[in-house]
Amino acid sequence: MHRTIQTYQALASLLSSEDSAKLVRTLDAQSPLWDSLVKLGSRHLVLPAMYYELHQKQLQGYMPEELDVYLADLSRMNRERNRALLQQIEHLGRLFERHKIEYIFLKGSALLVSGIFEDLGARMLGDIDILIAPKHLEPAYELLLNHGYRKPPTSFGVNYFEHKHLPRLMPLDSTGIGAVELHSKLFQYHTYAPLSVERLFSDRQFHNGLAIPSWEHLLLHNILNWQYNDYGSLTNSLSFRSAYDTVKLLQAQPNLLKISWSNHRAINKYFKVMRGFFVDVKSFESRSNNRYARIYKFKLRYPKILAYYNRVLRFFNRMPMLWERLKMFIRNKNYRASVWKDRRRVCRLLFRY
Repeated sequence: MHRTIQTYQALASLLSSEDSAKLVRTLDAQSPLWDSLVKLGSRHLVLPAMYYELHQKQLQGYMPEELDVYLADLSRMNRERNRALLQQIEHLGRLFERHKIEYIFLKGSALLVSGIFEDLGARMLGDIDILIAPKHLEPAYELLLNHGYRKPPTSFGVNYFEHKHLPRLMPLDSTGIGAVELHSKLFQYHTYAPLSVERLFSDRQFHNGLAIPSWEHLLLHNILNWQYNDYGSLTNSLSFRSAYDTVKLLQAQPNLLKISWSNHRAINKYFKVMRGFFVDVKSFESRSNNRYARIYKFKLRYPKILAYYNRVLRFFNRMPMLWERLKMFIRNKNYRASVWKDRRRVCRLLFRY
């Protein structure tokens, strides 16, 4: 087996809800696979989850001692950070309730609130994402600006183009540690009727008084956030953090896997790529041709070609957006003036594309 594929399979076996018999045969404290596992886990933001699952599966004895110490410290710091984030989330929920703001916590924030992680330190979390009812979006933004949050400098694009969330808000020292993004929708360029804003609010659930999506919506958003917002469908690739969230959701709610989404290409593709490594979803459309996983494993054998291929895909995927900005540049003199004023940054972005 190719070394990269072996590393991917080992990490998937570790994060899977099933036993890790196959993983045990590849590991010992001197195994060079540990270096590859740590690099892959770090890139996919699942090192604390790795550490938790190693202990849950009683495999910590296979780790090099210094790695055990490092992952223990990392997990402890992440646990402390998540406790602080949960306090901030609870404060935000109470603030919105007092001011009659309809909201739903999304993504990692919702998963922490849901309680699907036995260890609070197992999930790494970035921003606090919150969906706000359309009629309450601007009042919610002003409310946070008046309660310990500030708006950092933003690019001129927010004045001309709609985004899926308002400019990020940064907390002051006494307010919290996580930046907050207030969303008007889940996806920038895609729509999916079962994840419409109306459906999300009509089916939302409450945990400890905090609003989060229904179980089905949590799973669907986890999948399509990777497939659409993070280009997983475009590049036909796997996110171990998203896959681990899926594993934990299916552990908490096994009936979710009985729902058929085979008519939705991006969801079907997600499960097929995941099924190439994770036993947890082997039953999903098990008789169908799994060319997506085979293609992904083939690309993993040639990482330099894979990186170049993904760059080309992302470039062509951005062409419609660049075309819209070009039309705005031609038609709108204020936009032209903004581009000229910020021309150095714009040129850097264009060369990066």
